Amino acid sequence: MAGCTPSVGAWTGPDTAWTDGAAGPARPKFEMSSGPVEYSATLTLATTTAALREVSLLHPTSCTHSCDNNQRLIDLPITATTADTVSVAMPSNPALAPPGWYLVVVVDTGGVPSAGQWLRLGTGEPASV
Repeated sequence: MAGCTPSVGAWTGPDTAWTDGAAGPARPKFEMSSGPVEYSATLTLATTTAALREVSLLHPTSCTHSCDNNQRLIDLPITATTADTVSVAMPSNPALAPPGWYLVVVVDTGGVPSAGQWLRLGTGEPASV
């Protein structure tokens, strides 16, 4: 195609050298329940550090024709912290976060992200009319 020059790049600078403790900044780790989580619920994560900057939901991609109209990054408000837990408020509006699977990721105060874990939001049951 005239005028179309595809280009792909990947950044591998020092700020992407996250590890699980061998060298460089250690990734934060967390555990959560394995069952579905309902709208407006509180989700409590057991974590290796309570010094978290954010907890986010990432919706899996569904790219077609190089456009993903379903992409979502939802920052969850942190409602409480202890030395080894963090509680967050789940979205209350299915229009913001449709029922389904999301990747939960935490980021510590140094900007280092965790590995993600899958969570099912909502039961997937249609609302009664």
